[in-house]
Amino acid sequence: MKIFGIMLIKDEIDIIRSTLAAARDLFDRIIVIDNGSSDGTWEVVKELESEVITPWKQDLRPYSNGLRADVFNAFKHEAIDGDWWCYKMDADEFYVDSPREFLSSVPPPYHTVYKRSIDYVITDKDLEEHQYVGEFEADRAYLRYFQPVAYTEPRFFKHRSKLVWKPGTKSPQHMGIRWYKPITVKHYQWRSPQQIQHRLDVRHQVRVEGKNSQFRHITQRNWKEVIKDHKKMLLDEGRSTYNDVPLKKNIKLSWYEYAIKRFLHGAGIYP
Repeated sequence: MKIFGIMLIKDEIDIIRSTLAAARDLFDRIIVIDNGSSDGTWEVVKELESEVITPWKQDLRPYSNGLRADVFNAFKHEAIDGDWWCYKMDADEFYVDSPREFLSSVPPPYHTVYKRSIDYVITDKDLEEHQYVGEFEADRAYLRYFQPVAYTEPRFFKHRSKLVWKPGTKSPQHMGIRWYKPITVKHYQWRSPQQIQHRLDVRHQVRVEGKNSQFRHITQRNWKEVIKDHKKMLLDEGRSTYNDVPLKKNIKLSWYEYAIKRFLHGAGIYP
């Protein structure tokens, strides 16, 4: 079983080296597409090129998950039935569960795995105790609090030779039956005042120029608006498991949803 990762990046200079260093021992192939970095991120990725890490190309089209379809269609010939794709491999996520062990345990009828996202934040208490420098490894020890509810969304799908991912669409057609157990990742979307402000500025400019509506949910303009009250967050005191963190939504299929999908896939109506 091989595991392929599709990573779409832009301006992640503070964390990209750490992310790829952690992931290269967990994946067989990581294909990176850069969406117009201007901070040196792409140069770091090219520096880390190896048998596992493939800096594929830069693509300056407006951000869209559909850009990942280009990667899948260009590299799917390397995969065989039963391999897995991390089709949304974010540059600010680290795996708590080993993807190889986790995916190997997914029963045969299932094709899709969701993530349990442990979303770290900067709190008022952190700001009192630490002067952030804007480098992930230097600041990481003071990214201690996370959201009390875990966001979840699809992360992996099982490769099938007949699977179709149309260019420009966010995911393959009939991606498959989802497994009810999520794989846990640590997510560092907000890492320092410097990084937060840069991200807010970039996404605001994209909205102003009318190039992309996918960031309309991010309305903050100043990094201070993102800071959380530590009393409302959970403190990570070196725990090894996060299975007790509730999911924002239930991902287990009802019996009739499962039955319908199992029939459609078993009958070959879905690939």
